[in-house]
Amino acid sequence: MDKQNFSIIAPEALAQMLQKKLAEGEIEIGFAQEGENTMSVVTKDEYNTDQEFSLHYHSNGFFEIVYRFYDDDHTGGWIILSHILSEEEIRMLPEGLQPLMAKVAHSGNPIKITGRQLASPNKI
Repeated sequence: MDKQNFSIIAPEALAQMLQKKLAEGEIEIGFAQEGENTMSVVTKDEYNTDQEFSLHYHSNGFFEIVYRFYDDDHTGGWIILSHILSEEEIRMLPEGLQPLMAKVAHSGNPIKITGRQLASPNKI
């Protein structure tokens, strides 16, 4: 698989999903691992998928999507890809996330937003 031609999640789909979770009050700051701040957008009905992504917001201002899926057909294991969001993609993120991001960024730790991918990845 060519990582350069792999779209982890369409920016529009990511923005829509985050906006929906934000409106439903399903984004919260928690602690997934020691020293790691997390904003979670995972819902209970999405736990049975073989795909997931995390959106990491780093205090230096860049966002990174880490896409993880189980490839039973080819590798029989998990495949993990990473993508740094462009400025255009960042502008598509819901404005309502900004206060949460500022609050966590102030702590000096990266933010990780986790969620389940509902659609298959698309080639660019």
